[in-house]
Amino acid sequence: MQSFVDRRPPRDLLWSPRGDARRALPQGKDLIPRGCVGGAVALHLQPMRAVLSFSVLLFPIAIAAAPACAASSTGGSNGSGTDCTLLACGKQGINVDFSYRDAGSYAVEVTIDGVKNTCTATLPLPRGAAKDDACAAAGIYLTRVGSELSADQQSIGGLVISSLTAKSVVIRVTRDGAMLREASFEPNYSVTPGPNGPDCEPKQCKSATFALP
Repeated sequence: MQSFVDRRPPRDLLWSPRGDARRALPQGKDLIPRGCVGGAVALHLQPMRAVLSFSVLLFPIAIAAAPACAASSTGGSNGSGTDCTLLACGKQGINVDFSYRDAGSYAVEVTIDGVKNTCTATLPLPRGAAKDDACAAAGIYLTRVGSELSADQQSIGGLVISSLTAKSVVIRVTRDGAMLREASFEPNYSVTPGPNGPDCEPKQCKSATFALP
């Protein structure tokens, strides 16, 4: 007598690309972690009731989908076989702390190793994102806060300077032509390991902080 194996999925086995099978099967188990996205399909089954023949068919699908899940959290290889993420340094460059709220036209002169650039801003701020100026083109960024808020909640300051090699910095701030503050300093850089380990870029993070008196 010839025997047959029923290869139809049992009723308690659901295959859903959106993971809604878990709501139908609260006691189910994932063959593929639910964190997998971008092509990985969640397969849910109740282990005590699934037939063996159909389970065998599912494992090649699970194995094929697993690499797509692993690749989603990496930024590629560094060339030596090590997977590297896309994490960047939390702090990089020189951070200069200050803040102004009074209405007026501001000019922030930044001189780095003898080269001067001037950042400008007016309070109240115009609505919308600030346009890049000559300061930004030189890797110097003046923070503007609250352009979509009321005037009493707006401010400017501080500065982020992208240079990692500056030896001397001079900051001069004026409002409507009147001097507010002027200070000079030598950046005291601190170096910390990069966020992705010694075999991936960035291998180190370099930053300095200065509070404008």
